Amino acid sequence: MSKLLAAFAALALAAPAFAAEGEAPPPPAKEPAKPPAYAASKHDPVIGRLGLTEEQAQKVDEAFSEWGRKMAEFVKELREKAAGKAPDQEAMAKFIEQQKALMAERDKKIREQFSAELQAKFDAGRKLMEELNVKVKKAQEEMQAAMKEAAGDAAKVREQLKGFQEKVKAEFEELNKALDEKLGKLPPPPKPPAEAPKAEK
Repeated sequence: MSKLLAAFAALALAAPAFAAEGEAPPPPAKEPAKPPAYAASKHDPVIGRLGLTEEQAQKVDEAFSEWGRKMAEFVKELREKAAGKAPDQEAMAKFIEQQKALMAERDKKIREQFSAELQAKFDAGRKLMEELNVKVKKAQEEMQAAMKEAAGDAAKVREQLKGFQEKVKAEFEELNKALDEKLGKLPPPPKPPAEAPKAEK
């Protein structure tokens, strides 16, 4: 959750990078494929609480991977059109619209893997996440307005930024509590494999 908090605090959405072309050939059969750096079935604050089967988890991660590829392609297209210039309002509006559409497409595919009970839990969790988004956006707007008034006063700017970060952190703590109550706690991360004892010299 700390990584997710940092992402919201920075208020930047970074689509995962996926190689669309020139991918290396798959490893030999004897070597297991490396797991993705981010597995939504385990790390997503909502989905990770649903206790998915191995088959459901695979489908969920595939849906996230597809979403990541499409987002990366769309961002690349926008950058090429911008030709190094800052995106205008029309481009940003198109980005937000496309982002919402791709997320809706992704979540639809994910819900199809769930029973009615899991769909209800998934929807309840997503609603809590949407409520958090609204709160964070409001806090951002308040911070930006305060920082504009404090322009030129570095101490006040730092104070506003610190206050914003603390507010977002508190909102995430409340979100965690609500998700724990409605969906259950996230399972602990797996322990790293123990190192083999070193041979004595």
